[in-house]
Amino acid sequence: MATPLNPDLPDPKTIGKEYRKTATIFAVRMNHDFEVETLEGRHTAHQGDWLVKANTDCGELWPIADSVFQNTYVSVDQDALPKILEVKAKVDEEVSRARTALIIFGFIAGITIGGIVGFVLGQIL
Repeated sequence: MATPLNPDLPDPKTIGKEYRKTATIFAVRMNHDFEVETLEGRHTAHQGDWLVKANTDCGELWPIADSVFQNTYVSVDQDALPKILEVKAKVDEEVSRARTALIIFGFIAGITIGGIVGFVLGQIL
């Protein structure tokens, strides 16, 4: 399905895959309207929008509307990293337990089904 502004182009949401941004940025929420010169030219932003700087050596600045920023980025809290790693370890442990349980269940189910099939075939033959 084509998009309204670009009818000759495919709609990535319809036929594409979903991707997540992985790069970190530095950002500050502005308390006044502002203009910023970007690689694409001058952009005007409004109070509550975010002024963003790439976490690279180029130092590029650009504005991001608050609604877009809130749906795209989460804060990187260095103090939270140990807690995040702790939760990840617990999740990994639970996933491992679930896999083990599925393997055991599959083995038992296989024996049970095999026994039933064997019993039925023995009765028929």
